[in-house]
Amino acid sequence: TINCTVSGTVGDSMDNILNKVHEAGLTLKAGCGIGYEFSTLRPKGAYVSLADFSAAAGAVELAGFLQAVGKVARELGLEGDGYRVLANHGAHSNQDVPHFHVHIMGGRPLGPLLARPG
Repeated sequence: TINCTVSGTVGDSMDNILNKVHEAGLTLKAGCGIGYEFSTLRPKGAYVSLADFSAAAGAVELAGFLQAVGKVARELGLEGDGYRVLANHGAHSNQDVPHFHVHIMGGRPLGPLLARPG
């Protein structure tokens, strides 16, 4: 018999969350344990893009974010040779769950960001 299951990904909507609660009830009723994967859930009020963040955040939050990005780059030792900061948003960037974040890339030559037109 199966005694422990892993639920599918919990989608970022009330309907998805409630469906997983119902599924968990049936699983527990059958005498099984259940695990969850919550990586697709965003905190209430989370920024969904750079445009959203820059429009809705206050000056202190904006400055704090930029200072944090710079601090991470310095702590990683990327300041000397350079680095790239990238924010993905939307389907064309292959972002599955809308949330604002940045990637700090460096430590080696990165090449062009996008392919140059032929």
